[in-house]
Amino acid sequence: MDAAEALRLSLDAAACSSLVRQFPDGECYVRLDGDVAGREVVVVGGLDRPAERLPPTLFLAATAKDLGARGSAWSRRTCRSCARTAGSTPARA
Repeated sequence: MDAAEALRLSLDAAACSSLVRQFPDGECYVRLDGDVAGREVVVVGGLDRPAERLPPTLFLAATAKDLGARGSAWSRRTCRSCARTAGSTPARA
């Protein structure tokens, strides 16, 4: 079980898939495939290459808010080889 699934289970939450597409010119497209209106949303993503991965993660949190989520947070995942557990840092979008 990965950190995202463990977090989902511990929160007794539903999962929502997303699409993140990077274009050759550096632009980023994000999409949430679920109804997030009126719900609390947690976006989970790896940050092993933060300059590449942080913007799409924050864009997903902002998209959730634009789609009517009551609040959103992001969580960083740690790699399996790390001894630490996955931590989360709330960040309102």
